[in-house]
Amino acid sequence: MSFLTEIRYSVGSIAARAVEFALPVACAGCYHPGTTLCRDCRTALKVRLAAGSGEHWGSAAAVPGVHQLEWCGRYDGMTRRVLDRLSCDGERHMSEPLGTAIASRWVVTGMGGEALVPVPASPDRVREIGYDHTLELARVAGRRLGLPVTEALLHGTAGVPTRSSEPAGPRPPAGRAFEVNAASRITGRSVVLVDDVVVSGATLATCAAALLAAGARMVSAITVARDQAGTSKMPEGTADH
Repeated sequence: MSFLTEIRYSVGSIAARAVEFALPVACAGCYHPGTTLCRDCRTALKVRLAAGSGEHWGSAAAVPGVHQLEWCGRYDGMTRRVLDRLSCDGERHMSEPLGTAIASRWVVTGMGGEALVPVPASPDRVREIGYDHTLELARVAGRRLGLPVTEALLHGTAGVPTRSSEPAGPRPPAGRAFEVNAASRITGRSVVLVDDVVVSGATLATCAAALLAAGARMVSAITVARDQAGTSKMPEGTADH
């Protein structure tokens, strides 16, 4: 848990914002003071995320129910720090370079799609930072791709395991972790799941199963990054993917 996150838990959102503004701003890439992401690091991040997966998923090739899976880069270094700023520290503007990277990657490698569907962040995470960071990523990507964003998925009663607790390796979905919003229009449509990080693919598989059962014609997925180690300690309340 980051320093700013601990403040928010301990003194409440209004006081936390006041403290946050009083703290010195530093670049997520080079830690240079004065900006949250300097021009040089923004360029470097763009280069890192433009590299793409550079590899296949492995012998299991596909995540169950997911027709195509893409990610922009590895979950390490600057990419991880910028994602943490977005998903843990409440820096919503970090969605712009990350969502743009998603769109750029999908233009090159994606097999199309009629709508983007964000994998919903946990309710605790949304309450903590004030927004759903995966929805923000999808909105940026949607604007760049000219695709609508539909909040078709809702958290079910089964919940979602944390990244740190789930065993590595793709596996079929266990339990009903997600439900489909009855108001969403996905029947007969090809949709693209959007998320921040993929580890084993279990959460994407669960989401795909729910969407297909609700009538989606095809489900693909793209994430900002892939955690290849699958053992990273993630902030409490962040969903495993």
